[in-house]
Amino acid sequence: MKIAGEIDADVASLFLEQLAALGKTDAPFELDLTEASFEGELVLRMVVEEVRSLSDRLGEVRVRSADPKVRAPFVQAGLSRLLEP
Repeated sequence: MKIAGEIDADVASLFLEQLAALGKTDAPFELDLTEASFEGELVLRMVVEEVRSLSDRLGEVRVRSADPKVRAPFVQAGLSRLLEP
């Protein structure tokens, strides 16, 4: 799944609903955030937490992003293993 553009709270809530609906049959799952930016740290942290939940459910989740501002919350949350180099 590729997400591009500015992600505000409204867009994030719709996106998080989509992630929450994924199940084992959707594994492996790749989330491409290379063209995404986030309206504030809180919005990004909401995404990080849902990706954590998704990883717990699916087991096979990868996140793509070169932006250090996007990668940092994943590392801080102990999810660096999900980040593609």
